[in-house]
Amino acid sequence: MVVMIYSENQSKQLSDELFLNPTVSYRGIPFWSWNCKVTKEQIDEQLDYFLQMGFGGVDIHPRTGLDIEYLGTEYMELIQYTVEQCKQKGLLCWLYDDDRFPSGCADGIVTKDWRMRERYLILTTRYLEKDSFLLPDFCLDRQEFEHELDQKKEPKGYFAGAYSITWVNGTIKSYQYLNSVEKTREAIANGEQLRFAYVTLLEGENWFEGQTYVDVLNPKAIQSFIHVTHEAYQKKVGNEFGKTVQAIFTDEPRLAPRIKLSQRIEKAESDQDAIIPYSESFDDKLKKHYGISALEIAPEYVWECTDQDVEHRYQYRRVLCDCFQEAFFDQIGSWCRANNILMTGHVMGEESLLSQTHYLGECMRCYENMELPGVDILLDERQLLTVKQAVSVARQYGREGVVSELYGVTNWDCSFKTYKLQGDWQAALGITVRVPHLAWMSMKGEAKRDWPASIFFQSPWYLKFSDLETYFARLNTALTRGKAVVRIAVLHPIESFWVHYGPVDQTGAYCEEKKRWLEKLAEELLYHTIDFDFLSEELLLKLQEIESESLSHYQTILIPPMTTIRNTTLEFLIKCRRKGVRLIFIGEIPSLVEARKDGRVKRLAEECICISESFPTLLGLLDQDRDVKILKTNGDSSDNLFYQLRKDEKNFWLFCSHVNCKPAEDGQPEQYQIWVHGEFAASHYDAQNGTISSQLVNAYKNREETWTCINWTAWAQDSLLLQLKPENTEGKGLQNGSKKTKKQYQLVQKLEQVTRFVRQEKNMLLLDFAEYQLDDGPIQKKNEILRLDNEIREKLGFELRNGVMKQPWAMQEKETHQVTLWYEFFSKIEIEAWLGLEELNASRIFLNGRKIEKEDCGYYVDPAIRVISLQKLCKGKNILRIEVSYHQKTNLENLYLLGNFDVQVGEKTSTIREMASKLQLGDITKQGMPFYTGNLEYHFEIQIEEDGEYAVRVPKFSSPVLEMFVDGNEKGILAYEPHRQTLGYLKKGIHDICIELYGNRYNGFGMLHNANDAYVWLGPDSYRTTGSDWTDSYRLHSVGVLEAVELEQKVEKQVF
Repeated sequence: MVVMIYSENQSKQLSDELFLNPTVSYRGIPFWSWNCKVTKEQIDEQLDYFLQMGFGGVDIHPRTGLDIEYLGTEYMELIQYTVEQCKQKGLLCWLYDDDRFPSGCADGIVTKDWRMRERYLILTTRYLEKDSFLLPDFCLDRQEFEHELDQKKEPKGYFAGAYSITWVNGTIKSYQYLNSVEKTREAIANGEQLRFAYVTLLEGENWFEGQTYVDVLNPKAIQSFIHVTHEAYQKKVGNEFGKTVQAIFTDEPRLAPRIKLSQRIEKAESDQDAIIPYSESFDDKLKKHYGISALEIAPEYVWECTDQDVEHRYQYRRVLCDCFQEAFFDQIGSWCRANNILMTGHVMGEESLLSQTHYLGECMRCYENMELPGVDILLDERQLLTVKQAVSVARQYGREGVVSELYGVTNWDCSFKTYKLQGDWQAALGITVRVPHLAWMSMKGEAKRDWPASIFFQSPWYLKFSDLETYFARLNTALTRGKAVVRIAVLHPIESFWVHYGPVDQTGAYCEEKKRWLEKLAEELLYHTIDFDFLSEELLLKLQEIESESLSHYQTILIPPMTTIRNTTLEFLIKCRRKGVRLIFIGEIPSLVEARKDGRVKRLAEECICISESFPTLLGLLDQDRDVKILKTNGDSSDNLFYQLRKDEKNFWLFCSHVNCKPAEDGQPEQYQIWVHGEFAASHYDAQNGTISSQLVNAYKNREETWTCINWTAWAQDSLLLQLKPENTEGKGLQNGSKKTKKQYQLVQKLEQVTRFVRQEKNMLLLDFAEYQLDDGPIQKKNEILRLDNEIREKLGFELRNGVMKQPWAMQEKETHQVTLWYEFFSKIEIEAWLGLEELNASRIFLNGRKIEKEDCGYYVDPAIRVISLQKLCKGKNILRIEVSYHQKTNLENLYLLGNFDVQVGEKTSTIREMASKLQLGDITKQGMPFYTGNLEYHFEIQIEEDGEYAVRVPKFSSPVLEMFVDGNEKGILAYEPHRQTLGYLKKGIHDICIELYGNRYNGFGMLHNANDAYVWLGPDSYRTTGSDWTDSYRLHSVGVLEAVELEQKVEKQVF
């Protein structure tokens, strides 16, 4: 039985009510980071936050900071409790199949059995002594190795032979595999230069609690993973599988060692070690398929051969992919189907030909057994290949939707503009299930640096996120119905890329060129509004076997520059050609079939269209396959819009969206003509507010075809959802020259003076530099707190805190010490203040020698940061002393001094001063609020001279989102261009306009000392940079309403 996500889609048409108020099925399922000592109270409270934010459920994701044993009794009871509470509240509850990522080893539980550990093959010229190439703790051969593993011993690996290679300019002329110790010793005695082969188990890592990743090529290892993980969940909450618990998320599985892959051979003639993905299960399968051992052909996997024979390299990689798919995805997918739960998630390295070859072999075949294929879009990148690959498989296999883990690594100050655009372009390409990354359960310790922002209650704007979620849910009610209309398919060239993947100095430029060319192809097609699907050669074979109808819709198939092609693919293309499908060969025509020389493809190409790698020529040829074209007013194709067209019963859905953030030119909107093949009446489904209205159209006919034209005026973050009904529209369109009235906004007044302002949180002075003393040792000089903490850990032999640390639940606390910290700051006034800090119960606190009572006054930003009263600061220098009971699991973190004051920032030491009575428009970090991260109200007193409809426009601001109020009445949020919010009908007189600027947590919790503007991976390590990437100064981001606010009145004008 397959779980149905969108059961409402069984209705013949989308109801107005469902579009206005989408159910949980259409809403986002954010990663809920379990990163602390989880309690039922937290679960209850935070599930309500998710409801308030408009989400449809949660995906429970163990992350750094988890302080209950993963899959232990307490953990599983909390999982069960969460599922029960989600069911009561009408939320979905997805599961996540590991502790952190990559999925497969159950946080090292599986790989405590060393037989299940990931291993690799290393080819090296190095050995210990002149006549001793047998490494310590390595076995003599596979037989001895497997015997020791069966005996629960812990060998590091085994000797797998050696290679005597004859080289010509860094390429292999010939080689001999020496498959025994005796033959190897003999070759050494003869003075031969050898490469020694060792099958090596990965060493334990903190990330896996001292264990390793799993051997994903070994079916028994993945069976163990399923037993430990999936069956445990089934036993505890299996009664809700297919209902509250619809899916289980697998994250970034891979077939090759992640770190070791950086050791790809750079120079062919160097002595650099070669690292190769390997498993005994894989080797056995290779022997079965091709009659050869991986060990016999390993050099051909790494280096180029003088005869340019690539067959063995191709066979090695193809069987690697088969093993990975069969062991991991086939087994887990089959288990999930049998147990009525959807397999979803994404794989590592999906984004390019290069990364796929590194980590996967090919990503598209991984999606075959995912009922909900998925992707991971980080850094707000436009990873078009990533999305198209997954969406193509979903379309071809008739899946209900495609998941995107989105918004990761976008930092604290990411705006609603970015959130909307990233969601829009993905929706246009076929993403339906949004998994926002990341909602933190806690900000305790290292958890607060886990790839911010937290799209949750810690962000001041969290209650406004429901506007975005409801918008995307409304889109989904339409874009999950029917089927996408796609006429063009592109044969995926990954297998050709494999055969060229050799040493960087010999093949790197070629591989980079082919990688970039495929990315460019996707960009050229999509930015010119030509939709397409990829065809995987492996899945193409399987789709033909099941006689899938999805292949019959393609009118044109593009064969990009390729070196090799499968025999089954060639036969498919020949059949397509006979059926009248256009085949367009671009550039290099495959000269190999399954990596063997074969002239059949060339003969086929002679009967088809062949062009150079010219995109203008290709776009011209594809014009006849268009169903939609979007033109600027000058007739040029749009260059920043994507679209999706879906057939739903007799009707169609058309969605158009912007892709990149390009501010409006001269403050004016963009003008487009959207042409759709056929004659339609159009209804505009406004996903922002849930309204439905008729859309004026014009139909243009000639003897051969009819096109419907829709005029669209669009601002930079706008999108458009239309329902198109086949209908004779004669006489219904807007004819040229007709006269109508148009309402426009006219500037009445520029608001330059803020009448008053209100901070919704106390101001904050960040204390992140301190002197310290360990036990009774000497006082150490002032240092930043995270550096200081790891300095102490190194002295004590404790494990360091960083991005790859062990989970707290798996740490041994060791002995306890005392750490004393001294913080210095200045104040120009005596004033009441409060202190926000972690580890309150483990601390004794003194201000200017006076012991502070630890009366808990609530929390600051997150419940992990407790607040106590310091009573009054003194005028002049203040010394805050914190004595901390310190052990392995202690978190030394920043302190937050809170109060109704202003702050003058300095390097390492800052000063408190009296709070200003006035606020100017501009950057608030330069007006006494350098570390303020809360919401801020700007009030303007205005005089309305005549009754009428008014609006406010905020031309320039730095904030995720704004909200407008008039005389205390909420008017709506302002996030997107043209940065205008209507105020409604105002009567003559005095009114209070309030602009609420929603803060972000960057200036209080960001990587403030990272001096490298090009640093993009803004996670744990970005807070601990060194050298020129570090500065003691504060790198603050601007915040505020930055220019004059414009009061506008709506007026009517006649236009022609």
